[in-house]
Amino acid sequence: MGAGHNAYEKFIHTLALNGYLVYAYDNACCGMSEGDGWWNFSSALIDQENFFKWFETDPDKNGLKIIAIGHSWGGFVAQNALRYNVDKVVSISGFCNVVDLFIGSNPRLKPLKFILKGMQRHYYGAYGNVNTYDLLKETEKDVLIIHGDKDPLVSYEKNFSELKEKLQDKKNVIFYTAEDRLHQPHMSKKAEAYLKYLSDDGIATGERKVDSIDYALLLEENEGLWKVIFKFID
Repeated sequence: MGAGHNAYEKFIHTLALNGYLVYAYDNACCGMSEGDGWWNFSSALIDQENFFKWFETDPDKNGLKIIAIGHSWGGFVAQNALRYNVDKVVSISGFCNVVDLFIGSNPRLKPLKFILKGMQRHYYGAYGNVNTYDLLKETEKDVLIIHGDKDPLVSYEKNFSELKEKLQDKKNVIFYTAEDRLHQPHMSKKAEAYLKYLSDDGIATGERKVDSIDYALLLEENEGLWKVIFKFID
């Protein structure tokens, strides 16, 4: 979705440079993956199920600890990896469930919540209305949840503060606030500001042109946050 795997090449590279064997894929209908059209975030849980079916047959994983890590939509998917044979989970800017994410983005949908949940159930069955709170509440596995306190896309209050309050007795679930950060806290502040500039409506509508993109700046990392992540997964 969006920039697809290109947006996470630096992310993947950082993990690999630190000695990790990394498995990464574009979700169906996104990037280079097959599919006629993307409709809903829940589809990624079907992709995840199929990945783990394949993963269980892969001998390269034998003897290694298994860590699920993801950002945004990937953060939601990483939390859902708790239903599989993983040792640890890192979720960055993730959300708890799809319907509440939709309503948070467009509050006018709130009166239609029951209908939206019905549609989710119709199209995606058991995966349609998954709430990761239920998984986090029951798990004994170690989980690190990271969120920028100024995230404009995924509510910090709903998907972090409320979750932290509900799970305050779960010592295996660690909450880390990236202060004064937006939706990409794993990137540097300069990179987040540059992404915001590139995402300006004027560019999106073609009213303003950008001669070139500084990818080194766009993918510049928040080294401090990576230290937190590696301390957790190491």
